[in-house]
Amino acid sequence: MKIAAFIHLLGLAAVQSLISVAPTKVRVSNIDWFLSTADVESKIRKVFADDSIIKVEVKPPRRNKRDEGKLHSGSAIVVFSDKRAVARALTSTATSSINQWRISEVMEKEEEPTKKEVSPERVLLRQERAGRYARQRARRASSIDNLLDAIGEAPIEIESMSVEGIDFGCAPPGVDPASTGGGLKLGSKRATRKRASVEAFRTAIRQLFPTTLLSELKVADLGSGTGNLAIPLAWATGCAEMLAVDIYADSLARLLARAQEAGLEEKISVECSDILDVNLAGVGMVVSLHACGAASDLAMEAAVKEGISFAISPCCIGKVNFERSMQESGEVSGGNKDRAGKPASLSYPRSRWLSDKIDIEDYTLLAKAADAADGAGDADSDWFRRGRRAKGIVEVDRLMFARERGYGAVRLLEMPGMDGYGKQELLVGSLR
Repeated sequence: MKIAAFIHLLGLAAVQSLISVAPTKVRVSNIDWFLSTADVESKIRKVFADDSIIKVEVKPPRRNKRDEGKLHSGSAIVVFSDKRAVARALTSTATSSINQWRISEVMEKEEEPTKKEVSPERVLLRQERAGRYARQRARRASSIDNLLDAIGEAPIEIESMSVEGIDFGCAPPGVDPASTGGGLKLGSKRATRKRASVEAFRTAIRQLFPTTLLSELKVADLGSGTGNLAIPLAWATGCAEMLAVDIYADSLARLLARAQEAGLEEKISVECSDILDVNLAGVGMVVSLHACGAASDLAMEAAVKEGISFAISPCCIGKVNFERSMQESGEVSGGNKDRAGKPASLSYPRSRWLSDKIDIEDYTLLAKAADAADGAGDADSDWFRRGRRAKGIVEVDRLMFARERGYGAVRLLEMPGMDGYGKQELLVGSLR
């Protein structure tokens, strides 16, 4: 039984009397990656408000390429001097305003037993298991290849994109997504890709709207986060207004602080909302950069419902296979999987073109394969090449959804400057 449930059943006093089995630590996870370690510690101490905290250990970021720019791993260990304080911490955080955090107990590890020599029988079992896994992977690869062959050629081909660079050295503070103001490490590959993404989105907007119309254009960034796309686009495109929409109020607060630092507070407005409920009144263009899973489809659907242009770069395709979990209030649950999962209103495949060829079971396999290329991988591997082909089909399916609803100009573009990164597709559509 989890300790929080134990506290609820027995009461705090009873739990405190059982200090011999209580942990002296709690783990706090799902913390904003781009809060500094000092801010994380300060916020944790403020929330727990307990003098018995000895220290707060903020876990460093992993060394994966996809974690470049993160200031920590998103979790921390809080160490208490008094074991009774753990019970107090677990109960006090239940009413905390930091509702996206996850709090759990950390049990002390028992002393690890001396490692035993692996017997020949055990070695054989491991070899057999490895062989089974290899055969499973081979069967999955064969199934994906057969599926891709059955789908055949896509009706939309990917185009290489030519973009005009942006001199971020001339940008005011808070604009450059590769700066510390954007939560990214200057000079890192991830920061460089963010700059390249902004340049690609600006090019797409300028190709759709002549200069005379740009000065009257209102753009909406759906799933804006802290503004790594919205803020530089508001500065670099010449648009009249930028609406940033995100489900997290904390992210939007940081975005507004950056906008003020950049002198763009009059040009940028925010809406704390699920993309399902967004109000696009007066908006002429929807943009969205790496909104996970079904969130990219929700962004496109929001644009299509209003008949306005869009430029969307999706990611984490496999997450469309998850259903959303909703709270009693009707709001989306806090987990990333839930935010990226599909609501009941979305169905896959998205287009009639692909629905006529495959069913939802095939699409699930296709989406999983697409994620094999949804990150920086070995471009020479069969899995990566297979994944790139699958991802291309998924993105064409999304564009065909728009084409079948009257969008006469849809394009699948490959953004330059991604350094072999898998999330390089830009889906652009307009009625004309």
